[in-house]
Amino acid sequence: MTEAGGRARDVMLEAPNTVGPATTVAQARAVFESPRQKLLVVCDGDRYVGAVRRDGLDGASAEDAIEAHLAADVPVMLADDPSDRVPELVEASGLTRIPVVDAAGDLVGLVCFNPRDATFCVR
Repeated sequence: MTEAGGRARDVMLEAPNTVGPATTVAQARAVFESPRQKLLVVCDGDRYVGAVRRDGLDGASAEDAIEAHLAADVPVMLADDPSDRVPELVEASGLTRIPVVDAAGDLVGLVCFNPRDATFCVR
C-alpha cells in the first residue's frame, strides 16, 4: 500500500487483468471465486467496455455473455484525474476498484483503494 500521488496514473495498477465481452457468466463466476477479485473489468481489445460487479451476476444464466450484465454505476477515471477524488468515488459507488482510461477510452490501469487505511495498492 502507498499514499496518494497527484494523479490517477500515479496510484493505479498498470495492465490489470481483464476479460472480453463474450466471457460467459460461468467463467466470470469462476474468477469471482477469489475473494481478492472485487470487480471484473471488461475490454474489447484495449477499449474499456465496462465492468461487472460480483452481485451483478445474481440470477444470470451460466451461458450468458457478461456484456449483458455490465454495471451502469461503476465510476471511471481518466489517467490525469486527481487521485484525491478516489475516496469520494469509492464511497459513492461502494467499490474499491476504479478503472482508469485514456481520452480514447482505452483501459490504462486500475485504481485499487483500501478505504480503511485510505491507501492505494500499487506494484
